[in-house]
Amino acid sequence: MQQRSEETRNHILEAAQRLFSLNGYDATGVAEICQDAPDVPHILLQMTEVLTVVSQAADGRLPMFLEYWLQASRDEAIWKATIAPYRHYQEFFTTLMQRGLDEGSIRTVDPRIAAQTIVALAMGLLLQGLFNPIGADWPQVTRQSLQLFLDSLTEKNKGMEAL
Repeated sequence: MQQRSEETRNHILEAAQRLFSLNGYDATGVAEICQDAPDVPHILLQMTEVLTVVSQAADGRLPMFLEYWLQASRDEAIWKATIAPYRHYQEFFTTLMQRGLDEGSIRTVDPRIAAQTIVALAMGLLLQGLFNPIGADWPQVTRQSLQLFLDSLTEKNKGMEAL
């Protein structure tokens, strides 16, 4: 597992370096770096590295996040701005799941439901990390959780389609 994580990290860094040199730093985002991967399962595994960075950046800021969400829920304009990134990621992952279906790297699944599951998994892991930062090795839990989800979508577990 450690070797795979190191390989994924190296692939991300190589893709970032290549895209930064081609497009510049400001024109290259996480989505572009992740889309530089060979297939959808690989892209999703790369995304665990992004969630790890977000988790580390949010460490110790739970009270601030909870207060912001509470205040945002009381102001419609702020709430719309708050959930806009969520909707963006929902659409991003829906498109990504459709790409996985098209390329044959994942089994038949409703792309929107799969995207909602990915976003729910990411948000849940992020919140768990905020609530209990020393309760687990959250980067490892994130990778293993996503791998568990991916195993259910890949050809390795085709027999699970009946579920």
